[in-house]
Amino acid sequence: MQQVLLHAALLAGAVATLVPLVWMVSASLMPTGQANTYPPRFFPSRVTFEHYAELFTRLSLGRYLFNSTVVAVSATLCSLLFNSMAGYALAKLQFRGRGPVYRVLLAGLVVPAQVTMLPLFLLLRAMGLVNTYAGAIVPAMATIFGIFLIRQYALSIPDDLLDAARLDGNLVGEHVKDTELMMAGSVLTVLPVVVLFILLQRHYVEGIMAGSAKG
Repeated sequence: MQQVLLHAALLAGAVATLVPLVWMVSASLMPTGQANTYPPRFFPSRVTFEHYAELFTRLSLGRYLFNSTVVAVSATLCSLLFNSMAGYALAKLQFRGRGPVYRVLLAGLVVPAQVTMLPLFLLLRAMGLVNTYAGAIVPAMATIFGIFLIRQYALSIPDDLLDAARLDGNLVGEHVKDTELMMAGSVLTVLPVVVLFILLQRHYVEGIMAGSAKG
């Protein structure tokens, strides 16, 4: 009996989750105004793709998608490069000031992003980067969280492995390329998701608030 109730609850949850998604697809195929009729319709009386065409003609969605792709791909590649170098240096290289530099970076994590938005915009405006690809890519090229993520993973790699590489006659660039970055590959696969979320989080919030009503 408990299994029946459990499966019934799971089925109800699945239906409650899928119905809005199915209706969203169905409503997008309805003629103009039909989705707002009462009682509401679940299936369109006539399938039309005019709204999808309007996205690319009247709203220029294709341009927005292109801009998002350029920014996301460029920022992700740059972030992987710079975060990897900085994270590895803070984890495995011995240099004066390594500890204070890392602590300053960690302190930056507690600063809310909203606090830095205005200073960042003023800086980009002063540099003439507003409404440019560089203005969206440069701030995401190296993130504190990405550096922290790479550093923590690099710390889990034994120093004996690096010492063995040095004893074998490998240069720093060689054993880093062949060992450290290859082993950090699993971490790097997470960074694109993090970077994309940071870049697009404003759109996530707008999507969540789009259906809200003012009181």
